[in-house]
Order: sequence, then C-alpha cells, then structure tokens
Amino acid sequence: MNIVKQIVFFTLVIQCVYSNVEENTKDKSDHECEYINESKDMMCHCSRSSLVIPSIPNLLDGYPDRRVESLSFSRCSSLDLNISTVGLESALYQIRVENIEYVTI
Repeated sequence: MNIVKQIVFFTLVIQCVYSNVEENTKDKSDHECEYINESKDMMCHCSRSSLVIPSIPNLLDGYPDRRVESLSFSRCSSLDLNISTVGLESALYQIRVENIEYVTI
C-alpha cells in the first residue's frame, strides 16, 4: 500500500472512531440531580470531571414540578456556574459548592 492510501485509510478509521465516541457521549448528561422534598434542596453531582451551568433557570426547567429553594453542586473537578436567577419562578435562597477544586462564577 502506498503512503497516500495508508493516510486516507488511517484518516477514515480515526473519523469513524471519533464519530462513535461523539454519539456515545452526546446523549449522556454531565450531571445528575436529586431533589430532597423536605428541604426543597436540589443536589447535583457531576458525572464527568467538569460541569458548565450557563443558566440556573434552564437547569431547573427540567424539574417543573419541584420548588427548589437550595441548589448544591459537588463531585466535580471544575465547575463553571452562571449564578443569575433571572427567569426563576420561585425564590432560590442558597447555592452551595462543595468539594470542587476549580470554580468559575
């Protein structure tokens, strides 16, 4: 096989592997949240090393039947969090960040 054919073959193999990895990770969330009804606390844990939350209202939209007054994040190496509460329909009294090495607010 000449060098051009080898490069084309290698490129196709890499593209196939990359697209399979991309499809496998596309549907998986980077976090899991658990709601504690007694305290109205939403506890979110990272399922990957880093977590980006561009909008708290968008995060809580996934739980329309829950009144969240406290929100916590843990089990991440890094967290990028926009703490704007514009658009929330109920009061959010507390945001906790626990055991996270790098935090950007």
